[in-house]
Amino acid sequence: MSRINGDRGMPRIPSRADKVRVPLWVLLLAVAGKGLVLGLRWCWRHRVAVPVALGLVLFTRWFAPLGLLIMLVGLVLVAFAWWRVHARSFGWLARWVWGRVRLTFVYRWRLHRHDTLTRPIDPAGLDTPRSVIDHGPSDGRGDRGEVA
Repeated sequence: MSRINGDRGMPRIPSRADKVRVPLWVLLLAVAGKGLVLGLRWCWRHRVAVPVALGLVLFTRWFAPLGLLIMLVGLVLVAFAWWRVHARSFGWLARWVWGRVRLTFVYRWRLHRHDTLTRPIDPAGLDTPRSVIDHGPSDGRGDRGEVA
């Protein structure tokens, strides 16, 4: 019995692609290039931390660990002098730095431990308004609890 469209055979559909032979040196070059691009992107993303870390490594390499200790003592002396000369600006910066340190080490560590957080973490690294940090989400009340 003949079919409606005749007895044409089915067209050949390849079940898998032909083999592509790539030399090993090309694959190794591609992996090295990808690693180089990812490393450069990481350095660009952390463009403050990378020079600071590199500077500390070079400083300790040239002056031994005693040089690093001298540099840290110098930093403490500069901070102390700044605090004595202009306490208001130093206090603002110290609170900001302490907040960044706590955000990095305390709150994210609690997040990894799966504890409940009492304060929000700002993933973008932007400053969260103090009223949101201290009082949680707004419920229509002001800072002192009055209804608006």
